[in-house]
Amino acid sequence: HLIANKNLIDNLQEKIYGKNSFEIPRYIIVNENGQILNLKAERPSSGGKLIAELNNYFK
Repeated sequence: HLIANKNLIDNLQEKIYGKNSFEIPRYIIVNENGQILNLKAERPSSGGKLIAELNNYFK
């Protein structure tokens, strides 16, 4: 979980979303190599849905 400051928001906007807008808060799953696995991950409050999603990526 990371709180985005202005620099991070600008960086995400430029590198991931281009000219499209994006919502904050936004949950993104990134692997250990920095590869984005999911730009619209489940919220931590979703409980079992998030755990199942993470298990699919990190077996």
